[in-house]
Amino acid sequence: MLAALMLFAGPAFGDDHPGFKDLWVKVASDPACTQAEYADFFLFTCDSEMTMWYFTKPNHPAFPGVIQRSIKEGKDGVYADEQGTSFASDDDQPKFKAWLAQIQDLDRQAREYMKQKSQTGAEQH
Repeated sequence: MLAALMLFAGPAFGDDHPGFKDLWVKVASDPACTQAEYADFFLFTCDSEMTMWYFTKPNHPAFPGVIQRSIKEGKDGVYADEQGTSFASDDDQPKFKAWLAQIQDLDRQAREYMKQKSQTGAEQH
């Protein structure tokens, strides 16, 4: 993971996106987080915080962008909370907003599935 950290936080990003790089270093150096690599983003899963961090790669339309997705518990049960930060130009903000909306929609679909599943289970008893 350290090699990926050095490669990713190195010359490919330069000083063009310091906030992006700072977040990357913070999350990548956390021993509680594990890294997975996908075609256009990196995903860090931090089990102790029940948080996932999505970091776009340069080939992602929303680059440079970061989404922090946390699993939380509230009065209505467990839910996901998404916080996104785009370090792109104003012109590129719609691409980031579309990516964040995709993640939020996945969480909405998961909530609906869990609600249907719990209602089906209640009807069988």
